[in-house]
Amino acid sequence: MEFGASLGGTFHQDGRCIYADDRMAISLIHETGEAPGGDRFDNLAVYISRFRSDGQVDRVWTVDLDAEHCEAFWQKNPDTPSRDFS
Repeated sequence: MEFGASLGGTFHQDGRCIYADDRMAISLIHETGEAPGGDRFDNLAVYISRFRSDGQVDRVWTVDLDAEHCEAFWQKNPDTPSRDFS
């Protein structure tokens, strides 16, 4: 989730719940932002969230619907992680 910082604080998500019950939720999320060099990040993604018995989310799966745009954006705007996540 560090890529929000690499977009200089411009990262924004606008979501719509498509389906939800006591076990999971499916959302359509429009993600936007701008790289320091001015390149525009614009993605539509599906988020699937699984809930624990206490109602808190314990796992999220995401699928970028604009995957080619995302890959091209990050190839043009690489960022260095704040730490080693391995």
